[in-house]
Order: sequence, then C-alpha cells, then structure tokens
Amino acid sequence: MKDHSYIFNFNIVNNFLIKNKIFAFGVSLIIIFTCLEVLSIVLFSILDKDIKAFQYYPGRYQKSKELGYELAPYWELNHDTLYEKFNSHGFRSPEVEKVKPENHYRIIITGSSIVYGRTSNKHTISSMLEKKLNEFYGEKITVEVINAGVPGYNSFHILRQFDDKLKYFSPDLIINYQFFTDLSIIEYGNNIAASGKYHNQSDSRFRKNLIKNIIDQSYFLTILKIASRKSSLHQKTNHLKSDARRFSDNEIEINKINKQFEIEEKLTFIRNNLYKLVNKCEKNNIDIILCTPISLYKLSNTPIEIAMIDNYESKDEILKAIGIANEMIKEVSTNAHNAYYYDISKNIKIESSWFDDKYHTLEKGNNIVSEELKKFIVSNKFILK
Repeated sequence: MKDHSYIFNFNIVNNFLIKNKIFAFGVSLIIIFTCLEVLSIVLFSILDKDIKAFQYYPGRYQKSKELGYELAPYWELNHDTLYEKFNSHGFRSPEVEKVKPENHYRIIITGSSIVYGRTSNKHTISSMLEKKLNEFYGEKITVEVINAGVPGYNSFHILRQFDDKLKYFSPDLIINYQFFTDLSIIEYGNNIAASGKYHNQSDSRFRKNLIKNIIDQSYFLTILKIASRKSSLHQKTNHLKSDARRFSDNEIEINKINKQFEIEEKLTFIRNNLYKLVNKCEKNNIDIILCTPISLYKLSNTPIEIAMIDNYESKDEILKAIGIANEMIKEVSTNAHNAYYYDISKNIKIESSWFDDKYHTLEKGNNIVSEELKKFIVSNKFILK
C-alpha cells in the first residue's frame, strides 16, 4: 500500500496556516481600528469637538407619555462655540425653582426650534430678553425668562405642554412665538382637532437603526461619516419655475380667492388651539403675547435670501398663510382681556444676516427679536403694574 500520511499531514499544516492567517488578519484589523479610534478621540479633544454634534441619536430627547417627546433633563453639548445645556426640568435655561420666589416676574417663551435656538444658550431669544429686562428694571424686581421651546413642537404640543408642565411654574406671562410647525401640518391639522387623537411624529427620534447606532458609538466611524457628507456636498442653485400659462385678470382673481379660502379653512385648527391656550392662561391668571416668528418670507427677496429659502416656489402661499394666521391671532387677542397680539416684523427691516435659513434666527436676529419683545413688554406695563 502507498503511504498517504504525508498528504494528510500537509493538509493539516495548510489548514493550520490558513486559520492562523485569518486569525492574524482579524487581530491586525482590531489593533488598527483601536489605534484609529484612539487617535480620533484625541483629535476630537484637540479640536474641541463634541461627538454629540455629529451623532444620529445624541440623546437630546426623552420619551414623554403626554407629549410624545421632550428635552432630556441635564443634557449638554459643548461643541466649538456652540453650547447647549438643559436644566433639571428639561428647559434650555438656567436652573429655576418650580415655586416662584418672591419679587420675581416669570416669563415662559413657547415654540419650536426657533425658540429653542441655533446659538449657544446665552444667545437664545429667552436669555437675551431676560438680560435686557433685568437691565431695564434693575433692583426693582428679578425677571426670569424660561426657554420652553422644543424642536418640532406645534400648537397641539404646546397645549399639552402647558397642562403637563408649564402651568406648574406659575408664569406671569407666556410668549407664544410659534407658527411654522403648524404650517407643516396644514394638510391634517383639522383632522387632528376633529378626531381628538393626538398627532405625534416623534417615533423616528427613538426608533434606532443598528448601523447608525454603531456609528454613533465610534469616534473614527463618525469622522468617516463627516468626511463622506462633506465630499457629497454640492453647490445648490435656485431655479425659479416660470409659469407659461396665461390667465385673464378675472381668472387670476378667482384663483386667488379660492386659494385664500382653502388656506383659511385648513388653518382653522390654529385659531381653535390659540383660543384654548388663551383660555387656559386666563384660568391661571397668566397674560399671554401671541406673535408669529419673523422670517425671510416677504414680498421681495434678494438673491441671497432666495438661496436661503428652500421652498421659494411656495412663497406666495406661505405669505398668505402668515397673513391669515396674523388675522386669527388678532381675533383671538381681541376677544380675551389677557391676550395681546404683536407683529414684530412690522417694526423692523428684516435682513438675511440675521438668519441661519428661512426662519431660524442667529445671534443678531435673536438680539433684534428680544429687543422688540422687551419694548412691547415695557410699553404695555406687564411688569410692576
């Protein structure tokens, strides 16, 4: 018989070498990835970057039975010049006592991401308004301004937020600086109100994708994600659509009337929610200022402003909606002794340098808005009546 033992031994040796190569390759990958991870952590530290600023799920929100979601208490982000910090109550404001101290006048600003702010805490509308009012009144009284803005909140959220949280802080004045998130639900806002079923779009904030979650936990993979995003960016240009159709004057006028009526009907839920909010404030002896946020939506825009408005083709409809909302606010404030209508945009000439986009204001814009609110509060003698 032929001796086949050498063939058997060769196969064993070959399999052993292959397995060891795979093992060695795997170990090498782990070592390389670990080194890259450590270097990435060091790089973030040297550049003073906060990984939460680039994460898909940075932990900014927590689930809420009543609101769907809310800001997570004590959450903090310190990234470059951007500093965000929430107090123990989930407000983007300094710590406040739930029981209002004596000789304190408390203001709460409600709204969405416009109120929440795209600047550091000290440059939000609420912080700048608080500073201005305290400088004006001096030692006569201490004014507190609480930032209750939460990105994505609409008027349905704010109604529940009032019942669930805000009223327990005994505010003297509420400023409802909100509109555009309501405009985003214009197609089904009335259905929400009619059904009584609370509409909540917060699921995506907590429905985590495994791959995104893994990327979030790694500094190195986060750097790759940042690099990938930057490489895919391209210059966007606005191409305004021209309408080749020709209407008679009569047809144009009929179309305008129909569009106006349609928008007004769709925005009925805003009027109803404002009445409810004003009534809640009245029952709790709280004054309320109602106003729509300033924006780049205006009759005439510069090329720079047009580039900042991502839905410029819909500008005319949005302007109509803003006008209708303002009329609704006037109506609500006229029928309630504790409600006040204020159109900030009428008193200022809006500039693109105030904005990060079509309606999110930066430090300069927040300074203008807070100054106008201060003037309105002082002139109407809300404090020290």
